[in-house]
Amino acid sequence: MAARTAYLQELARADAPAYLTLRDPALNGWPERRGPLAAMATDLLRGRTSVLALEPAAPALSQGCTVEVEFWEEDVEGQLVAPRRNRYTQRLPRERATTTTTVHGVDVPTLPLMAAPTVHECTFPVDVVVTWVDGADPEWNAARAERLAGLTGTATTRESSGQARYLSRDELRYAFRSLHLFAPWVRRIHLVTAGQVPSWLDTSHPAITVVDHRAILPPDALPTFNSHAIESALHRVPDLAEHFVYLNDDFLLGRPLGPEAFFSPAGHTAVWFSPNTIGLDHAPDAPPYLKAAFNNRRLLQDAFGAVLTDNLAHAPYAHRRSVLEEIERRFPAEVAATARAPFRSETDLSLLSSFAQHYGLLIGTAYAAQSERAYVNISNSDLEWQLKKALEREQDFLCLADHHDHALDQDRLDRVLGDFLETYFPVAAPWERRG
Repeated sequence: MAARTAYLQELARADAPAYLTLRDPALNGWPERRGPLAAMATDLLRGRTSVLALEPAAPALSQGCTVEVEFWEEDVEGQLVAPRRNRYTQRLPRERATTTTTVHGVDVPTLPLMAAPTVHECTFPVDVVVTWVDGADPEWNAARAERLAGLTGTATTRESSGQARYLSRDELRYAFRSLHLFAPWVRRIHLVTAGQVPSWLDTSHPAITVVDHRAILPPDALPTFNSHAIESALHRVPDLAEHFVYLNDDFLLGRPLGPEAFFSPAGHTAVWFSPNTIGLDHAPDAPPYLKAAFNNRRLLQDAFGAVLTDNLAHAPYAHRRSVLEEIERRFPAEVAATARAPFRSETDLSLLSSFAQHYGLLIGTAYAAQSERAYVNISNSDLEWQLKKALEREQDFLCLADHHDHALDQDRLDRVLGDFLETYFPVAAPWERRG
């Protein structure tokens, strides 16, 4: 606390970025205040509040991007006394020995005890797998039309094979940016594609691996246009970490998250349920994702005697490679049938977006978790309101869900989405090619 005045005077004189603000949080009866760095630092010289926060001005990345500064008092025995509770200690001898540790490439002094991970942290490597296709590729579309010819039933519905299932609005670029901004702990990102590569992606970057469908699916399953089929083989991605997070290309992280948002320290996987139930499984006109949910339920009920009732949220899916390998060994016929369905079919399992999560809950490798999510339906007429709400940055995850019909005309839709994505994720990732 004796250094508080000098610290604030230095802050007031600092040549800091204009976007940086100073916040005096609500503590010990004081109301929260916030303002420009120099002005707020000068104003706070008149008080003795014990905690300050440096952070970007809203709405730019403020969620989780705060540096807090505490001013510790000294007691009569010369010990430093914390102004609020923390995980380690309320009192600290002034001459306590320190060590140096590295945090995100920066060497910092700390107590030896604090240099080791706690039981609350995940210390294992975590990868990300993202699936994507370029729906505008004429060769790919010709193969899709050829594969679809002569098929009937579920495969021919818009929900199974319509163009909207494959339309790219450059969400992938921003999904990758969200990983760079908000999950720097990810070891490697594996992009699984149909032999296609986004023009902006530098595939030589060491954090990026591009995986062709041919590397993970059998020849008689290709070409495939079925996300369920592709999901069934993601555990075969070469050099994939045991723990990985699977993202559709329209899933984005909404604010800084640690690996503990996806896994327990013991490596169990988080499961986020949707508020929507799957209903009863006797609806012949049900959309393909529900038919897959019905199949999931029948198979798991036969195996465990337990009934699943919920859809999963449209959010990243945490997985363990070993659990997926176990599922394939235990249910080989059903997994093989899913892998070989070129479009969504009557017999599909939704292996990575529902089945594996419920299987994990039943065998004890998964747990039900909570998260804040924004599901943005870009077909709706209130899209601009939805996106404005999302810019408040109060969600862990966003899903920009596309549809076959849109309330906004195409030019306006592209402009609105482009402006939103660039505002939310303005920082280019290091694997983006210049220009």
